[in-house]
Amino acid sequence: SISSNEGSIRTSTNHISSYDRQIEEIKENITSKEELDELKNKINEAKESKRKNEEIISKLNDMRAELNNTTLESSMAYKDNNNRLNEIDKRIELIDSGKCPKCGTLLVGEEFENEKKELIEERKMIVSNMENIKKSLLGVKSKLNAIDKKENSVRTLISKSKLVDLQSEYKYKSSIKDTNIDSLQKLKSEINGELNELNKERENLENEKKVLEAIITILGDNGIKKFIANQYVPV
Repeated sequence: SISSNEGSIRTSTNHISSYDRQIEEIKENITSKEELDELKNKINEAKESKRKNEEIISKLNDMRAELNNTTLESSMAYKDNNNRLNEIDKRIELIDSGKCPKCGTLLVGEEFENEKKELIEERKMIVSNMENIKKSLLGVKSKLNAIDKKENSVRTLISKSKLVDLQSEYKYKSSIKDTNIDSLQKLKSEINGELNELNKERENLENEKKVLEAIITILGDNGIKKFIANQYVPV
């Protein structure tokens, strides 16, 4: 019927208007090539910054490993010197006692005096070495603290990097492309085709209505009946 046809036409027209609105919204959200290029540049800059910071951390780790190795070697050297220092102190104490507590041998005379002098000189050298090792270890500790502080600072910069956010933004904006519009345009074209068919159907229905109205008029009281009456009934 004509009324049913009119309802279908209104529905199709509303669909087309909806698609038009969606197309306009997508067009507004489509990111220009210039903006995408700018985002890409920011991403590349963030990547380069991250790479440099990670390279710094790698170098800091190498330095830390080297300093830790130095600490280990220095600690072992300090321990060896300390052990030797204890041995010297015991030997000097024994010489000063003048007699071996085990065998009773006298530890007097020029030979033991010279040995004691040599031991005292060696002791001075060992004490000096141990002091130098202490200073060296303090210096290493200070450097390790500085490395830890620097690494924390660099890691903070990495954690504050906007790389992930920029990549997500680029992925989203680059996904809104003309393909979405093409899809809607295709749907709109299909509805337009249906609308054209509906308009043709309406036109046919209206033509049929006009023909029916003409037939009714012809067959009505003012139509053929009146014509026949006028022909055969005398006035």
